[in-house]
Amino acid sequence: MTVELRDHLDEKHIPELMALYRGTYWGNQRTEDDVRKMLAHTDLVFALVDERDHLVGFARVLTDTVYKALVFDVMVRPDRRGSGLARTIFDSIDSHPQLAGVKHFELYCRPDVIDMYRKWGYGTELGGQVFMRREGRKGD
Repeated sequence: MTVELRDHLDEKHIPELMALYRGTYWGNQRTEDDVRKMLAHTDLVFALVDERDHLVGFARVLTDTVYKALVFDVMVRPDRRGSGLARTIFDSIDSHPQLAGVKHFELYCRPDVIDMYRKWGYGTELGGQVFMRREGRKGD
């Protein structure tokens, strides 16, 4: 099966994106209204669609295009996992012209998937820096 990379989602892909979120522990409480707002304020979208125009993979990036690029929401449809789609997503992020000069790429993940992200050069050694969080008004 072939896939096509797109830099946006069509309206018909929103329910498919919501299904991907519902399949995660971290995004299963997201609402469609919040996801639409999030997409409107995301710098770069990496959407993989199959030959039938169904969403099979997704990620997004927030970036200043110089110092930081934060990768969020890397997801592959369950029936397509293990087929190299995550590699396609990360290769697309790595080769994106707007990200060519970025100094640090960062992401969040749980300990059980650290080894998967190490394949693309991500590590837990942050040079003494500590990740910190403050809850917002809505939380997430």
